[in-house]
Amino acid sequence: MDIKIFEYLNAQLKDERKLFLLIFGFNLLFFISGLALGYDVHHFADKANTDGISYYNIALDPFSSSPEESGFRHATFLYPLITYLIAQGNPFATALTMEMINITAFSFSVVMFSRVVSLDNARSSILFYAFNPILLISTHGGMNEPLFFTFMFGALYYFRTDNFKMAAIFLAFASLARPDFVIFSFPFFLLAKDRKFLPYFLIPLITISLHGVHLIYRFGLDHFL
Repeated sequence: MDIKIFEYLNAQLKDERKLFLLIFGFNLLFFISGLALGYDVHHFADKANTDGISYYNIALDPFSSSPEESGFRHATFLYPLITYLIAQGNPFATALTMEMINITAFSFSVVMFSRVVSLDNARSSILFYAFNPILLISTHGGMNEPLFFTFMFGALYYFRTDNFKMAAIFLAFASLARPDFVIFSFPFFLLAKDRKFLPYFLIPLITISLHGVHLIYRFGLDHFL
């Protein structure tokens, strides 16, 4: 009986559309349940002690001439930037947009994770990633990990399937989502596959370099030393 259940779940995980809808629906239900109890991204971020409120403040005006949050918070710029482009600084819409971006991004990250582990015939590990309590906190606490993992797993999948151009593009977006995390992956991409990725590495390298120049221009070099 247990084997049949496992085989059924494994078969369902092969369908990326069903997998995305399962994770999206679960997290949307979690979010709606929180709203019914009077909790939004502010409450959850505060209770979970995450940086979500900082990203909320940045998302209200990411290009402010007098930013309230530090340059280190602005370094993980992609999440608040996308939020601002959608919500346009509206306080209520910003909180809602942050939540929906994370729910959508995390659902996509599960799909990309499934592609990666499927290459090693380890699809059952998807469940451990998709329902990880820490990632649940990140998703609903206004953190940027869901967006980062989407692009990071995407980069890894395309790299392993020898689509180096797509891998470079995904890695570039990951660099904007969490530059402090992504740099640790650079040696792997550069040295694996007989260094075939080297010509494409210019895409994420230029991206993270331009972002660094932008941060130094706004906050000064001493801020990061």
